[in-house]
Amino acid sequence: MITKQRIEYVFLCFSILIINIQLTSEQKFEQDYYRYLQQFGYTPKVEGRRLFSVIARSTYTEGIRKFQRLYKLPETGQLDERTKYFMQKARCGNPDLGTYDSIGHPVDVDRSESFSTHVQGRSGKTKVAESSSKPTHIWSKRHLKWCIVRYPEQQKYITSKSHILRVINQSFYDWQKHSGLTFEMVET
Repeated sequence: MITKQRIEYVFLCFSILIINIQLTSEQKFEQDYYRYLQQFGYTPKVEGRRLFSVIARSTYTEGIRKFQRLYKLPETGQLDERTKYFMQKARCGNPDLGTYDSIGHPVDVDRSESFSTHVQGRSGKTKVAESSSKPTHIWSKRHLKWCIVRYPEQQKYITSKSHILRVINQSFYDWQKHSGLTFEMVET
């Protein structure tokens, strides 16, 4: 027979399980943001159990501050909603300028005129490092070919295929000026 005490016990166990699942999912989301900071150069790489160690937490607090500084957010060092919002925006896969470069060398985020020999801007623009006269590039291919497989149908602001081509060509031209890349349209 089910007693009131048993029902309370089952309810208590179920509540503990739900709270534990909730904490685990919150830790997972937090871990994803910490991996973002690693991937884009705000903190050095830390794996496994060390990810949530005391040392790693202070490193991530500083990494969050660097991210907030670069994006002109209030520098709280906390993973607040505004910071998360900017972290979730679409972006390229290259580390940001003024952080850790792609091979883990720290770069001074406060001195915009200082560059590591291996760092380059988020746009991929070639920078000449202070200690080197040789520019560095993130992309191995410098000349990229592109094509339009299918044109969009009836857009409100883009009225023709030639207008689409003008907009795309202008975008590639602008990117080409700042990235050191070249773009060529090819027929499909």
